[in-house]
Amino acid sequence: MRLGKIVSIVDIVVVVVGAVAIFLPARPLEGVAAAKASDDDRFALAAAEARARLAPDDGGAAAELSRRLVATGQLDLAVEAPRAAGAKTASPSRWRALLATSWAYAERLEVQDASEYAQRALASCQAVQCPGWEEVRIDLYVRHLEAGLKSGIDAKADPEGFRRAGESALRTVHLSTNPQTSDPHPAALDAGAPAPAPTPPTP
Repeated sequence: MRLGKIVSIVDIVVVVVGAVAIFLPARPLEGVAAAKASDDDRFALAAAEARARLAPDDGGAAAELSRRLVATGQLDLAVEAPRAAGAKTASPSRWRALLATSWAYAERLEVQDASEYAQRALASCQAVQCPGWEEVRIDLYVRHLEAGLKSGIDAKADPEGFRRAGESALRTVHLSTNPQTSDPHPAALDAGAPAPAPTPPTP
C-alpha cells in the first residue's frame, strides 16, 4: 500500500513537469552575426574564407583571411586560419601564411609564439628568394620582437613598455635631400634615435 502511494506521487510529478514543458511559451531566439563589422566587411571576410578554402596551399589567401579576421576581432580564428597553408612546405607562398600567424599571435600579445612564427616566416622567405624588400621588413619585425623578449617585459602586462623595448634595437637613418643642409660625412647620419615600431609586412 505504501509502495503504491510512492509510485502514484512520482507519476503525478512526471505529468506536471511534462505539461509545463509542453505548454510553457518558447523562449525567443535571435541570431547575431559573429563578426562585429559592417555588411561590406562581412562580405569581404566571407569572400576571403572562400578563396582560402579553394586554394589551401595559397599562403597569400590564408594571410588575407587571417587579416580580415583580425580586423573583426576574431583573434583565435586569425591564428588558426593560416596554419594549414603554413604547414605546406612545398608552397612558395608559405612564408606569407607563417607571417600572418605571427601577426595574429602578436595581436593577442602572445609574443613568444609571434617571434617563433616570424623567424620561420623569414627562413621560408629566404628559402624561396622572396622580394628583397619583403625580407628586409620581416627581418626588422623579427628583431623588434626579439628585442622585446630579451627585455623581459611582459607584453600583456605592459604592451607599451614591450613596444619601446623592441624599438630600442632599431635605429633610423635620416638623409637630407637639401644640398645646403646635407653633410657628406658619416657624422651626418643620425643613428642614435630609436626607430618607430616596424609595421609587420603585409601578408
